[in-house]
Amino acid sequence: MRVSDPAFKDWLATTRRQMGARSDLVTRPLVHIQTDGTADAMQKDLLSHGIANGIGDWCAMRVATVGHSPDSFLHTASESFSDYLLQARLNTVPNGVSAHVSLTQRDPALSRWTVSAQIQNMTRDPLEDTALFQLINKVADRTIADLAPAHRDTETSRFLTAGTLGAVRSIFRNASGDLEIATRQLQTNFEMQREGIYLAWLAYVTTLEIAERNAQDLQSLSDRARACCAQALELDPYGSMTLALFSYVKSFVLKDMPAGYDLATRAIESNRANPLAWIFRGATHFFQGDGDRAMKDTRFGRRISGEGPYAYVIETFCCAAATCAGRYDEALALAERAAKMAPSYKAPLRYIVAINAARGDIEALRLAIRRLRVIEPDFTIDSLRERKYPVPGMRAAGLVDPD
Repeated sequence: MRVSDPAFKDWLATTRRQMGARSDLVTRPLVHIQTDGTADAMQKDLLSHGIANGIGDWCAMRVATVGHSPDSFLHTASESFSDYLLQARLNTVPNGVSAHVSLTQRDPALSRWTVSAQIQNMTRDPLEDTALFQLINKVADRTIADLAPAHRDTETSRFLTAGTLGAVRSIFRNASGDLEIATRQLQTNFEMQREGIYLAWLAYVTTLEIAERNAQDLQSLSDRARACCAQALELDPYGSMTLALFSYVKSFVLKDMPAGYDLATRAIESNRANPLAWIFRGATHFFQGDGDRAMKDTRFGRRISGEGPYAYVIETFCCAAATCAGRYDEALALAERAAKMAPSYKAPLRYIVAINAARGDIEALRLAIRRLRVIEPDFTIDSLRERKYPVPGMRAAGLVDPD
C-alpha cells in the first residue's frame, strides 16, 4: 500500500516506533531472586524482598519469582522462565552475618558479578540495620545498571525505554537539555505503559526546574505537579519510589508539609531500604526548621544508599539538615562533596555561600560566590533574600531573611 498523506505517514511512523518500544517493555529481562544459607528466614526475606522492591522501583526489568532454594516450585519456575538468577547466601557467623550475592546469566551461562559483605549488627533489630539496607541498594543498583544496557538495540532509544533508568540518568546528569529529554521519554513511556512511577518522575522534574531556576511560569509547574500526583497515586498507591518522589513534590513545590511527611512515611513503610524516602522525609523537617529530626532521617538515608545516580542529592539534603541543626562544619563538608560529584548543581554552592555569609567569613564568601556565578551568572548575595529564590531550607534555618 502506497501512503501519500504526510500526516498519515507521520502517524504511521510514530505508531511503529511506539509498538517497537512497547514490545521492548513487555520483554524486559526476567530475574529470579533466591536466598539460602544458615541465617534465619526473616533476614533472608528482608534481603530478597528488599532487592525485589529496589529493582521494581526502576521498571527496567521484571522480577519473576522470589524464594528460598528449598521451594521446589519457585526453583523450577526460575529455571524455566528467568533470564537471570540473583542468588544471595546468608550465613550466620560469630559477629553477625556473612553475605555473598551473585548474578548469573542463564543463556549463555555467564557469571555477571559477585558482591560480598560482612553485616556485623544483623543480630540486633533487622529493621534498623543500615548495613543490610545498604547491601540491598548496592545489589539493586548494580543489577539494573548492568542489565539495562545489555538489552538495547541502539545506543539511545532502546536504553531509554528500559523503565525509568534512562530518563532518571538524564535528570541527574545536570547537562543542558537533559530535563527536556527526560520529560519526553517519561511521557512516551507513560503512553505505552500506564505506570504511576513515570508520572512520579515527571512531577519530580518540576522540583528541579524550580530549584535550578529554569521555569518562568511557576503556577503552571505547580498545576502540572499536582495533576501528576493525583493520577499517579491512583495508579500506584503503594509504590515506595512513587510515594517518596511525591513527598518532595508536596513539600517543595506545593508547600504541603503534612502531606509530604505522610507520603514519605508511607514510602518508608513500603520499602524501608529506599534512601530517597528517608531524605525526603528529612526535607519536611528542615523546611519547618527542625534540624535534629531532619538529621536523623537524612543520615539514615545516607548510610543505606547504594550507587544510584542521585548520590549527590543525598549529600545535599544531608547538608541542608546539618545547616538547619547549626552544624556548619559538617554542612560545608557535605556541600563540598555534593559539589564535587555534580559541579553544575547549584544547591550545594548556595549553601556554601549562605553559611560563609552567616559566619562572616568574607574571603570564603567571595570565593563561593565566584564559584556559583560560573553556573549561575546572575547570582548576587542579595539573591538569597528574594522571596522567589528557591532556598526554603535556608529560610527555615534562619540563614536568610526574605525582603
